[in-house]
Amino acid sequence: MEKKILVLKNNRIGDLFASLLFISTAKNLSKNITLYLSEINNGFSFLFANYIIKKANYNLTIKDKLKIIFDIIINKYDEIYIISPQTFYFYLPFFFKKTKFYAIVYDGKKRIRPGNFLRKFLHKYEIFIEIKLMSSIIKNYN
Repeated sequence: MEKKILVLKNNRIGDLFASLLFISTAKNLSKNITLYLSEINNGFSFLFANYIIKKANYNLTIKDKLKIIFDIIINKYDEIYIISPQTFYFYLPFFFKKTKFYAIVYDGKKRIRPGNFLRKFLHKYEIFIEIKLMSSIIKNYN
């Protein structure tokens, strides 16, 4: 049976283009992929012809959050990829423990997102260090 995958990516256009490589190669993982795009990015849904596209607001409303929760309950996804820094998404692994959550997490000078407590519930994650922090590391290296 083909695994069901959900990709949560509802942020700005520039962020969508930065994630195109992952989203387009996700087809190698499964043929059954659902992708959430923001209303800002929905016009680019033609780039994902074989995906099930769902729309959510850039700033998630209560209605959007409930829609996503019910979608996860009804469709019983095997894997969920969080590639959008919406705080709400990082609470989902706490409630859906049978689902494997993969995420890009953010470490910055002022804060990390999500905190270490919520990172424990992710199956795997990759840390993205803010550009400002990265440039200071490079300066200190030289």
